[in-house]
Formats: sequence, C-alpha cells, structure tokens
Amino acid sequence: MKLKIIILFTAVILSSIFTACSNKPPNKKVLTAIIKTQIEKRLPGSWNESFLKGENVKVDLIKILQLGKFNKSEKYWPVKAHVVGTYQINVLVKTLTKHFNKIGDFKIFKDDYGNWQAAMSNQWWVIGDE
Repeated sequence: MKLKIIILFTAVILSSIFTACSNKPPNKKVLTAIIKTQIEKRLPGSWNESFLKGENVKVDLIKILQLGKFNKSEKYWPVKAHVVGTYQINVLVKTLTKHFNKIGDFKIFKDDYGNWQAAMSNQWWVIGDE
C-alpha cells in the first residue's frame, strides 16, 4: 500500500514539473527569431501600404515590448513587439521598396511537433497570400 502511494505521489510531482516546464516562455532571442520568421514569411495585410502583395520582406529590428501571461485554455503566450523592416511591391514594370514600422500582437505557441510558432492576433492578411 505504501509503495502505491509513493508511486502515485511521484507521478503527480513529475507531472506537475513537466507541465510547469512546458508552460515556460521562450527567451527573447527565440521570441525575436520566431516573430521574424513569421513576418518575413507573411507580411500582415495591415502593415502593407498597398493592395498589392508585399514580397521580399526583410525585418531589420524587433523589440519585445511586453510578454503577457500564459493563456492556459488556448496554450499560447501573448507578446507585443515593435517590428521595423522593408518589403517590395511590383507595380507594372517597377519594383518599389516600402518600409514598415509597426507594433504587433502575437500569439507564441508550440506546434504538435514541439516547435515554437508565432501567429498575429486578430490579423487580416493581404489578398493573394497563401
């Protein structure tokens, strides 16, 4: 009987430790890399000054402004970040370089494979994005 109680107690403790560890936010270096990857892959529509799709997005600066509390029900960390960079749009035969200097709200989470991901909160994307 005592052995069963000890095993159960150990299982509960280990489960609590693993749950607490999985709810740790990534460090600032990882946060900036995740956000940079997301923005360079898909420029938010509201950050684009034109109705044309922004291409060749380059992020020059990311500053983490705020890291919120872990959302247990949806399993993400809310992050507010200041993002500065450039993108290009093609207008007829000319390629124009545009700049963005925006503050965005992101949801940082782990996918089904344990990889960190970022998604914009309440964001409309440019028509033509996949």
